[in-house]
Amino acid sequence: LHLSHISLSPDSRYAIAAAQTKGIVYKINAKTYEVEKEAITEKGAEPHGLRISPDGKTSYIAMLKGKSLGILDIEKMSLSYVLLKGAAVQTGVTEDGKYALASVYDAKSLAVYDIASKKLSYVDLPKEAKGPVQLYPTPDSRFVYVADQGYYFDQPASDLVYKIDLQEMKVVETIKGGNAPHGVAVSQDGKFAYITNLLSDDLSVIDTALGKEVAKIKVGKMPNGVSLFYGEGLSLAPASDEKGNLKAEETAFDFGTVPMYDGKVKHSFTLKNDGQGPVKISKIYTSCMCTEAILIADNVKIGPFGMPGHDGLISFANKEILAGENATIEVFVDPAAHGPQGTGPARKVVYIETDDSQKIQLVLDINVIR
Repeated sequence: LHLSHISLSPDSRYAIAAAQTKGIVYKINAKTYEVEKEAITEKGAEPHGLRISPDGKTSYIAMLKGKSLGILDIEKMSLSYVLLKGAAVQTGVTEDGKYALASVYDAKSLAVYDIASKKLSYVDLPKEAKGPVQLYPTPDSRFVYVADQGYYFDQPASDLVYKIDLQEMKVVETIKGGNAPHGVAVSQDGKFAYITNLLSDDLSVIDTALGKEVAKIKVGKMPNGVSLFYGEGLSLAPASDEKGNLKAEETAFDFGTVPMYDGKVKHSFTLKNDGQGPVKISKIYTSCMCTEAILIADNVKIGPFGMPGHDGLISFANKEILAGENATIEVFVDPAAHGPQGTGPARKVVYIETDDSQKIQLVLDINVIR
């Protein structure tokens, strides 16, 4: 399953995700992590990038091989299409809700769709363009920054970012960045644009007033998307006597001797916040691929959580436990996960991290026999 892009609704109640190769668009409940609904795209359309309108009612989806702009009615989960002159990679929606935008890779242009009038226009990029990928409108809905990556589909890599004026419908600035610019995000105040560079393994910081790169930050290998988090709604740090304190009623359990092929074994740990304020469980992860954990709080199951990087399991929990409340961690260990060579005594650990830097370790011992 290739989840090409995911976008969170303005109220953070749900997310829309595109499975490119399967041709499916999912609506996911952001609290329970369950898929609520799905929509099937036209055969071979390959939905790739997507964004959600400011009112949360519509998602605009780039159909890479369908060469179209998909328009998803989120309530009905029904799709309609606007044909484009090439392969769409990513979309954007202006903050005023006037335009839906799409980067058109092979045509080296920006598609501009007037949502009210349903009129489609294009802004062609300069001749040196190699192929636009991601884009991001400015908060005032006047401009859009487009990363001209190239590199894909037998194109040479670019190092340029274009600033397009949506009133004048033309490129007004060409900004030199890193090698193969890919992801784009613009700050809330519109003062900076942040661009990931696929082949130089860094992040360009562009001063939008100066129209030039003012910093370059080294990051991991081949960075793709970039997002900005401001933490709206987060309160100031509580006073020391108002802080939460999350404790496990027990921190260790021994399964004893377990036959390899009798199925998974399970044990539940109880967590309690005995402090005076809330505690947010930020991350849960395990020490081994054979071990998974589920968090149960407020009668909602979150997870499963597993070994980081293994089998696509999540590690971010982001669940608040109020003062005096309990939560449960259900831990499952698969004694057959390591095959015949996985016999003998072993120790598994579940790690729980909180927003106040607490780290709880739940230790499980097991002796696997054939």
